[in-house]
Amino acid sequence: MILTVIGGGSSQWIKSLMRDVYLLDEIDGGEIRLVDPKRENVEAEARMLETFNQVRNKGYVISVTDDRKEALKNADFVMTTFSPGSMDPFNHDLEIPIKYGIRIPVLMTDERLLANRTRLSQFNIV
Repeated sequence: MILTVIGGGSSQWIKSLMRDVYLLDEIDGGEIRLVDPKRENVEAEARMLETFNQVRNKGYVISVTDDRKEALKNADFVMTTFSPGSMDPFNHDLEIPIKYGIRIPVLMTDERLLANRTRLSQFNIV
């Protein structure tokens, strides 16, 4: 399985998104390609994923690049984690589900993941 993450240096999103990937028991490894022009950020995120590999006993190969086209070749899945423009439209999008009582409108909305707090605790987030 090859997963390409465009905006892989996004410290706001990558930890939560990748935590979800690492919690999938059905996948033990593959390749995660992080693509971002901010080399320092993406390398820090790659180190975090190496730690996730150890914590969850996974075998993902982590690669870092700023060549988007190369990173997309043969990718099975692509995630985007960048926000063009200002945060105002994004904040508005979050207010809608909150208005209807959905407290976690982004990320971690899968019942299987929410129900298994023991596994989540490995990442110091619960």
